[in-house]
Amino acid sequence: MKLASLARVIYSFYFILLQNLMNLKELHLTDSKMLEELPDLSNATNLEVLVLEGCSMLTTVHPSIFSLGKLEKLNLQDCTSLTTLASNSHLCSLSYLNLDKCEKLRKLSLIAENIKELRLRWTKVKAFSFTFGHESKLQLLLLEGSVIKKLPSYIKDLMQLSHLNVSYCSNLQEIPKLPPSLKILDARYCSSLQALEELPPSLKILDTRYCSSLQTLEELPLPLKF
Repeated sequence: MKLASLARVIYSFYFILLQNLMNLKELHLTDSKMLEELPDLSNATNLEVLVLEGCSMLTTVHPSIFSLGKLEKLNLQDCTSLTTLASNSHLCSLSYLNLDKCEKLRKLSLIAENIKELRLRWTKVKAFSFTFGHESKLQLLLLEGSVIKKLPSYIKDLMQLSHLNVSYCSNLQEIPKLPPSLKILDARYCSSLQALEELPPSLKILDTRYCSSLQTLEELPLPLKF
């Protein structure tokens, strides 16, 4: 039996067992290079952590994932074949989502009112639709190296956001009004960025090195570190 076929048999057997693991809290499948799809995980009602980092053949995730009411952490880093992550379901417990280096990811549309950390570094997402809720808990937003052209206007309403990284976003031309909670703004190598206005008074670290098109910079809040 070929190695690829054997791997599929092993995964199929494993997932048959998985359907009966009602008390499963964590599932780690890091670097499962031959994994092309996930089964229905509806029965894993107590699942809190799902790690699929490095599953480079995975093109999509099973919609049952979005019905897991206790899922807190979803790690899809280096899932280089993933193109879409979208659902209208409320991910009520999700606090951590890692999509770093999902280099084919183009569509992101989720509802996650309790998310605290969102990682979208080095993706093809040009714009994202993310419903955070009126009392957003988002604290860390990493967009380094993404092809995003503009930040959503509602970013000013993310009242717990303290760290924003848009470094190496070469298509980003402007940064809208930012929330008063922001303390760190990393905008290095944003070669198309032309203006920075309405900087929040809470800002402590601002890095705009190598922003070759930057023309306007509002009066800086103090104290400020570079």
